[in-house]
Amino acid sequence: MGDSYVSGEGAPYAGSNKWDDDFCHRSNNSGGMKAINKLIRTHRELGLRVINTTCSGAKIGNRICNRHIKGNSSRKPQLDQIEDWCIENSRETIDILLMGVGGNSIGFSDFATAAIVPPGGPVVSSIFRNNIGC
Repeated sequence: MGDSYVSGEGAPYAGSNKWDDDFCHRSNNSGGMKAINKLIRTHRELGLRVINTTCSGAKIGNRICNRHIKGNSSRKPQLDQIEDWCIENSRETIDILLMGVGGNSIGFSDFATAAIVPPGGPVVSSIFRNNIGC
């Protein structure tokens, strides 16, 4: 589970079909999925089953709250997607949960904007108030 930092936003496929999931810009070219797929190939005895709920634009709230990803989407929060997968696959527990927290959750775009806004400007003040807790 995670945002664009782990969904594969920067690693689309070549050609017209760039994503495994067009809405979330999810790609098996992402670093996490490459590692998981290598683990599956090299340790077939483990019988791994995987659900990838990563989505570009997601924030921590999309994982733990009933908020929608990317505005008007009717997608369920990522934890709900995992719970549904467990029910569909007769799993009571999961063995491993990988979660990436990236720039959306820490306000990366606000920090990037702050780099070009004069110190003490309204953007800088809101960044520290909203993201760092000052």
